[in-house]
Amino acid sequence: MSQVVGIPRALLYYELYPMWKAFFDSLGVKTVLSPPTNKRILEDGVRNTVDEVCLPVKLAVGHVFELKEKTDYIFLPKVISIVPGEYNCPKILGLPDFARYYLTDGHQLIDTSINLHETRRDLWKFFSEVGSRLGFKQLKTRLAYEKARRAQKEYNKLLLQNNYPEEAMDILQGRMVERRKETAGDINIAVVGHSYVLYDEYINLSVFEKLKKQGVNIYTPQVLADKVMRSETASLYKRLYWSLAQQVLGAAYYYMQAPFISGVIHITPFGCGVDSMIGELMDKYVGEVKKPFMRLVLDEHTGEAGFVTRIEAFLDMLKRRKLP
Repeated sequence: MSQVVGIPRALLYYELYPMWKAFFDSLGVKTVLSPPTNKRILEDGVRNTVDEVCLPVKLAVGHVFELKEKTDYIFLPKVISIVPGEYNCPKILGLPDFARYYLTDGHQLIDTSINLHETRRDLWKFFSEVGSRLGFKQLKTRLAYEKARRAQKEYNKLLLQNNYPEEAMDILQGRMVERRKETAGDINIAVVGHSYVLYDEYINLSVFEKLKKQGVNIYTPQVLADKVMRSETASLYKRLYWSLAQQVLGAAYYYMQAPFISGVIHITPFGCGVDSMIGELMDKYVGEVKKPFMRLVLDEHTGEAGFVTRIEAFLDMLKRRKLP
């Protein structure tokens, strides 16, 4: 009987899924991806976690529950570091321990650590351990690893070409992608935040669609090269500790000084410790560059009416600024 590995559509899924998918496909291992976030998934996550964890972690637990009855393994690596000298958020590191507590009915958790803190070459060590765990020899695992790296490289290129993550994933899989219609408005807004918030339409209340209906052109961190975002934070007194914070803050700094951007929106989940720090840095920078800025905080109780009202008020302000 073939092995079935479940992959939660949450957290670093938006960053690394193409690499994971290519690796398992090359080994001949069937993968099952949890569906897009829905009410049941959110409720499962909220009910089975403590109040103190942030919304994305609650969602990730909900996605794990969604996969329990469909798979033999749950793939939930402990992603300690993806960039030398930096770390991931502690709650992301602790997610496999959350999941292990609930997987008490025979499911096996693939929670091998990814730790590139010292060198990127340690990525092979991670894949080697996963392949061995599933019973594959080193040669086959090595070939799968090389395919996985190439897939991730192609995915990153597609993101820079202004494809949203799931559009880029479809292109990699050879599926037909209906090119989304770009807005032809005269207001350009940068929307910054973690990818697992920006691209999960359920928890962010389809913010991109709401903005596009108002004639807004949207810019996100994913269309910026990593070196561009890092150059924006190079002047900080101290190097940022968290890799994903580098991406969000670097994009915010870049767009705040970009003349073609009318305003910046920061979308953040309630209870995010990383965002509580970089949010302060954003606020300080906004005061220096005088760029219109709004922060939208999300949790499981966020109501759509108030969300829409704030967006409309922000856009009204931007339109008034354009008047002679």
